[in-house]
Amino acid sequence: MADRASWIELSQPSLERNVASLRALSSARLGAVLKGNAYGHGFQEMLGIIHPLVDCIFVILPEEAHAIRAWEAAHSAPRRTVVVL
Repeated sequence: MADRASWIELSQPSLERNVASLRALSSARLGAVLKGNAYGHGFQEMLGIIHPLVDCIFVILPEEAHAIRAWEAAHSAPRRTVVVL
């Protein structure tokens, strides 16, 4: 059964290029949705990748917003706008 397992591989360089392309098209603020465990990709894993690329992060649970603030403090990262949907 293991040979039938599905998975997804995300490319950080591709994500970075995609974000750069979007930023080149517009001066609008850019956000990312990390709800539902980042759509199954892992909240903490995706947070570390997406945080430096976006202006705003959207989540579902207040606990996720608190987790972002804790991550920012632990990594001396700038605070992003966080919206609980």
